[in-house]
Amino acid sequence: TITGTGGTIQGVTGLTGRLAYAAFDPNQGYYTLYVYNSNTGEVNSIEAGGMQPSFVRGGGMMAYTVGSAVRAYYANGGVGTLYNGAGSWPSLSPDAGRVAYAVSENSTWRIYVAPTDGSGTPVFVTNGTYPSWG
Repeated sequence: TITGTGGTIQGVTGLTGRLAYAAFDPNQGYYTLYVYNSNTGEVNSIEAGGMQPSFVRGGGMMAYTVGSAVRAYYANGGVGTLYNGAGSWPSLSPDAGRVAYAVSENSTWRIYVAPTDGSGTPVFVTNGTYPSWG
């Protein structure tokens, strides 16, 4: 069992890799995004206000939301902005080259896809929510 600011991680056998999660702090009134590394047993705080994490295995990055932005957490510890609007439910493509997310526009949820390197503008795909790459 590991106890820290991100809560308590129970001993889970067979867990490998990283686990991202948001934990609510009722004293502060907001969520904080954490990453648990099962190989080292470390729990690291990524960003206050962070939620809705989406890892891509072997892609070296995780997408998540904070406030009204879709952000990226990179394997080297860096953080960047993928979309600076009211994006929700980000999902990275299997190669981590694109991110899909939902945006509420005029009371309609719309799904967009954009390159994660910022090389192009987001492209509208369809109306809907909760995109998930497979």
